[in-house]
Amino acid sequence: MQSCARRYPHKTNEKTHEIENNPIESHGWGLFAPARTPGSIVATINTAVNKVLTNAEMKQLLDREGAGAAPMSVAQLADLLPKEIALYRKMAQAAGMRPE
Repeated sequence: MQSCARRYPHKTNEKTHEIENNPIESHGWGLFAPARTPGSIVATINTAVNKVLTNAEMKQLLDREGAGAAPMSVAQLADLLPKEIALYRKMAQAAGMRPE
């Protein structure tokens, strides 16, 4: 089963979480820099990474691996992160998991 709502083109027979009425969508990866990294450096890295992620060759590679890219701005990742933490915290609590 794919861990996202969007079906990958080469996985037409695989169920997605959306089809299963599962609200979970894994976003997978984010790139972080040390605290106090100048915004101009963060912006330069963000632009470069997004350029690679939207490259046709990279898209093909990710598709072959059953993955996908979701290029986003620094602000979008900053907005997404607390939502992801809250989602996974809620799932862990529902499963009875406790920090060790």
